[in-house]
Amino acid sequence: MISETFGSRIFHEEHEGFSFPAPGTISNHDALRACKIGFRSAFIYEANKKIDEKKLIDLRNSSYEYAKAELTKIKGIGDKIADCISLFSLDKLDAFPIDTWIRKVMTEHYFIAKKASDSKIRALASDYFGKFRGYANQYLFFYRRMLN
Repeated sequence: MISETFGSRIFHEEHEGFSFPAPGTISNHDALRACKIGFRSAFIYEANKKIDEKKLIDLRNSSYEYAKAELTKIKGIGDKIADCISLFSLDKLDAFPIDTWIRKVMTEHYFIAKKASDSKIRALASDYFGKFRGYANQYLFFYRRMLN
């Protein structure tokens, strides 16, 4: 619904859809709230005001650590969301988002079903999978989701 409200209509062959809104194009908070995204509307609205095309390019050209630190300065963006943005939007293949499914698969296969903190999971991923741990993250996520 956000794309329909703030994105552009796009066509590909016989398919029609909407683009993801460009930075700075979410200018009406009431229209964003009407997209029924709940409490997240305030965070998305504020982030949209702080991130423009130049800032995205700067973050894409920076290190993963710098990009993540800058993203987590924005209210509503924690480690997981910053890692998702870094991996999926900023081409940071060393990002390793940790959600429920990644936490499950990592503890089941690498920590022998013991509890492990996100920082321990992140450290193991860094050591074991190296600079392409973002790819490993996606394979692990898909693998674990297919088990359910």
